[in-house]
Amino acid sequence: CGLLWLCHVLPFRGTDIERASGACKAVIREHGFEPNLAFLNISDRALRLFVALVYDRDQPGADERALACEERLALALE
Repeated sequence: CGLLWLCHVLPFRGTDIERASGACKAVIREHGFEPNLAFLNISDRALRLFVALVYDRDQPGADERALACEERLALALE
């Protein structure tokens, strides 16, 4: 089993949540994975976005795709 994850803090506003989740879903699907997103409010002004990439490490090229996806996700959430 392969697992990579990111945690990003967002403003607790609908536009920011929609932008971040849409960008994450697009990047994850481009790399051939299923989106797995979770949000956790940490205050009335901010929330955490958790992104998990879960994959089969025995599949050829999966590690490389996951690492490339993680890198693109980090850039998309800047």
